[in-house]
Order: sequence, then structure tokens, then C-alpha cells
Amino acid sequence: MMRLAQLLTLAVLILSLAACSKQPGENYFPMSDGSRWEFSIQDSRNVPGAEKRKVVVRIDGDEEIQGKKYHKEVTVFSGIPGAEASISYCRIAKGGIYEISGKHKELPEFLYIPFPLEVGRSWTVQEPEATTSYRVEGKETVELFDRKYDDCLKISFSVEAKSGAYDGVSYYASDVGCVRNVVKNRGLTTEFVLDKYEK
Repeated sequence: MMRLAQLLTLAVLILSLAACSKQPGENYFPMSDGSRWEFSIQDSRNVPGAEKRKVVVRIDGDEEIQGKKYHKEVTVFSGIPGAEASISYCRIAKGGIYEISGKHKELPEFLYIPFPLEVGRSWTVQEPEATTSYRVEGKETVELFDRKYDDCLKISFSVEAKSGAYDGVSYYASDVGCVRNVVKNRGLTTEFVLDKYEK
């Protein structure tokens, strides 16, 4: 029978190996079945009733596509007339997070987030309906109404899509994911703020 000291040493070794297996930056993008992020949406127009607008992103199980296993990510909106739910499929592998658009499951996957993810890194993602350029700008503390997140990864983005162009910045907290997203489009600023995260 193993002694307590041996068991503790083994436990520390297992935890160390698990931590080492994560790629730099991966901790900012947690994905597991049942995870759910709920955001409130605010914009610079101060439209009456706008405070009731929400977006929920959730992981709804796994699905095999083209011989690979993906997490099914569902995004739904409330309080925004005409906004349709969207589905994408993501998987974490060596080198980054790969994605397939739910509308284009027949197309090959594309590299959405490259690892290692370090300050100063830039990359461009060619999706079926848009091209997005990203850059890791740095790390910042994000203060929300009732809490704060330290060492958030700040990522700027610029999108060229069929529906138009826009840009913005997102903030990702370790082991939580996106906590704040600011989008600027034709003089209008829209902000998505994390209200609740469940894993």
C-alpha cells in the first residue's frame, strides 16, 4: 500500500502534467459540454428597453464532422428582432482552436485561434462569409459592475464581411472566456458584458 507522501507526490505529478499539456493561451478559451455564457448588450444609442437584450453562448455536446470530434457551440439572442441563432463547431488541437461554420459544414475547418497565444501575435481568419484580422494587444484588468477579472487577454479585431465592415476589442479571462466585447460599426458602439458563466 502506498504511503501518504507517495500519493501526494503522484497527485502533484499528475496535476503538473495536466497543466503542461495546455498550450499557451488555451486557458482563455474553456470549452466543455454544458458550459454557458450569458451576456447583456448595451449600445451608444440608449434605446428604451435595450437593457433587456441578451445573448447566450452555450456548448451543446459534441458532434463528429469529417472524422473529427467538435464541440457544438450555439449562440442565441433575445430582445433583438430578426437576430437568428447561429451554430459553429470547435475543437482544440495542437496549434490552436479549429472551427467549422454551422452553415457550411461541408467546407474544411479553419484555424480560429492559434496557439501559442502571446502579446503581439497577429493572425487573419478566412471564414466562409468574412475575413477577420486579430491582434493580441496585451493584458488588462477588466472591471465590471459587481466584479473584476485580472490579467485578461485583450484581443483587437477587424472584420470585412458581406454585410459590412466593423472592428472592436475583446477581453478574455483565464478559465472563464470572453468577459467583455466592444464592437464599433458606423459610429455605433455596442458592448457585450458577461453577466453569468456556468461550466
